[in-house]
Amino acid sequence: MNVVDARLVDGPALAALAPDGSVAFQVPLPASASAAAAVGQGERFELGIRPHRIRLGEPQGLPATILSNQWLGDQLHLALDLGGCFLVAVAHRRIDAPIGSTVAVTLPPAAMHLFDAGTGNAVQHGLQAREAAAA
Repeated sequence: MNVVDARLVDGPALAALAPDGSVAFQVPLPASASAAAAVGQGERFELGIRPHRIRLGEPQGLPATILSNQWLGDQLHLALDLGGCFLVAVAHRRIDAPIGSTVAVTLPPAAMHLFDAGTGNAVQHGLQAREAAAA
């Protein structure tokens, strides 16, 4: 699982933090997200997403720099730099993009997991609104 430091910010949203402490990207939280209701602004989390849940090449995606592009015969492994955060993405199709080029990545909120930064305990699985999840 890809895991990055994050903190709760106004919006409400989660701001993923690069190693230097700058904001790498933000993930909006629905008003019904239990983590947003349970903690205050600035609260620290670990934000997790599995490599195969990252979507590649969608027009609305965030720009990520390709650090490694490996086709393994039945799946592609991409190492990515997303605003200073290192992520690995897995796809079942080739993407002919050289190292150093940019690919759009989408991190679906329903595929994200929140963990308490202090204990590592799971706080919430999936950041979609409860109403949308039930539909």
